[in-house]
Amino acid sequence: MKIYSLTLLIGILFTHLAVFSQHERKQFEKGINKAISRSYDACVKISEFDTLRQANIGSQFSGVSVTAEGHILTVAHAAFPGRIYKLYFPDGKTVLATGLGRIGSFDAAVLKIKDKGRWPYAPLGWSGKLNSGDPCIGISYPVMLDQPLPTVRFGYISKPVSDKGFIESSCKMEQGDSGGPLFDFLGRVIGLRSYIYAPEKNNFDVPVDTYRKYWTKLNLPVDYTDLKRLTEDVIAVDTGAGLVHVKSISGEVITKNLKAVTTGIWINSLIKGKMQRVLSTPFLLDVGKLGKANRYTYLLSKNSMVGDHVKLELSSGQNDLVKILNRDEENDLVLMQVERRLKNGIQLNEKPDTVGTGSEDLGKFLISVLPGHEYRMSVLGSRYFSLSRFFSVGFFGAGAIFSDGKIMLRNVAKGSPAEKAGLKQYDQLTGVNRVGIYVPQDYGAELSKHFPEERISIQGVRDSVRFDLPVFLGFLPNWNSHPDSQFDGGRSRRLDGFKQVLVHDAIIKPEECGGPVYDADGNFYGINIARFSRTGTLIMPSALIYNLINSMKDYSTKHNRVLKTRELGK
Repeated sequence: MKIYSLTLLIGILFTHLAVFSQHERKQFEKGINKAISRSYDACVKISEFDTLRQANIGSQFSGVSVTAEGHILTVAHAAFPGRIYKLYFPDGKTVLATGLGRIGSFDAAVLKIKDKGRWPYAPLGWSGKLNSGDPCIGISYPVMLDQPLPTVRFGYISKPVSDKGFIESSCKMEQGDSGGPLFDFLGRVIGLRSYIYAPEKNNFDVPVDTYRKYWTKLNLPVDYTDLKRLTEDVIAVDTGAGLVHVKSISGEVITKNLKAVTTGIWINSLIKGKMQRVLSTPFLLDVGKLGKANRYTYLLSKNSMVGDHVKLELSSGQNDLVKILNRDEENDLVLMQVERRLKNGIQLNEKPDTVGTGSEDLGKFLISVLPGHEYRMSVLGSRYFSLSRFFSVGFFGAGAIFSDGKIMLRNVAKGSPAEKAGLKQYDQLTGVNRVGIYVPQDYGAELSKHFPEERISIQGVRDSVRFDLPVFLGFLPNWNSHPDSQFDGGRSRRLDGFKQVLVHDAIIKPEECGGPVYDADGNFYGINIARFSRTGTLIMPSALIYNLINSMKDYSTKHNRVLKTRELGK
């Protein structure tokens, strides 16, 4: 896709070699991907396993296989000696492991796969030789995303040894990542993900040298609460000593392919009487594509953050009125039109840019471009995946039980939409929107179809009298006090329920969604559709966006309708 206007500044510097050319930048990206490819298959998702019930129990966490025989490094706050754990490898294989040694004071623990065999493994690195500014890569399984494959994150070492003896880096983590590996530029394990502070730059890992130092003890099923019982092994010499360290530097300009990328544009609208600001991405159509429509500019943004009376917010001071053409609630996209051709915009060709989303593209640099030359660097963390609606469903605020063949409400939360509607504990529920409810699964299935602020009706029986009450669903309360939910800006309110998305580790606020994302070659990757979590922002891919805009050919007679866009590849 042809790209217009405004310059993007990015810089990467080798300690002994400044990166000014596209070739060297690509070599750097290849280095990241090579490190990922070397160790990705050894990264495992872990849950404690009840062998009697044949079921997972407790919270999931992460780990990494470091020997062909199946030694798994993880952290002590998640794993305990003698317990049984179920491991999930990226290739789909599952296997049971036993907890071995645990050193709570150092947050270090080891598991061992029970079955004999040769397992994928990542090489051990050395943490004692790390320098501030060294690149690092995290590969683990955030529990909120709940995917079968791990996600990739990238950062730099800020302190090789923190005040508490941990590695501190900008490589982000959240719940579920605990015990996952932190790799160096060669794909060697240098740390295990341990804890965070609320600021996204503060992420702490157990140094891998801790495991080297106490390897003999950690291979015994003992919980070492008395550090006097620990004896140290001799740590081998770092075979990677003297390798070039890679660092970042601001102010260097990559000009060859990113001289003039289209930035996002702020728009303002009214939602329930309040002004809402959000980014949008401008598109320009070729002359003759839609007849006279070529003199217009088309804007795409995040539907749930765009209300009525939409206006552009341009640096020139102009505040053009914006016309809403279509709302696609399924993909949370809104298509709009400005009745003049803006100077800047992504030119739509017959086909969208071809962008890589395979395993060979993991770790690729992506750039989110905001107004005023502001950019956010990130790396591609996943292949395409679907994300069921869970956090974005409307909040009802009452549980249900199945008793004597009836669905009965219970635990009606104080101040919840259910209570405000007049519903009470032990009311019998017979329908949602006049769809019959007969088993507990029906109850959850019907409620999950609706978004916050939707009006639904609840049918039921109380004291042998039938009722039909309107309920206005709310937003799911945030009961999570963990630091991973306290980051600046927080999560998007509509953050899931997408058929095909990608995840990257960009630091994007909810109102900064709707803006464009590019790779470092200037290819349009898509738009940021949701800030999902501390470690992940979701991208709505360019092919899906192209299909949506291409489908507006008959917009003149079908304004304000909901579009059903095609899935990628169809």
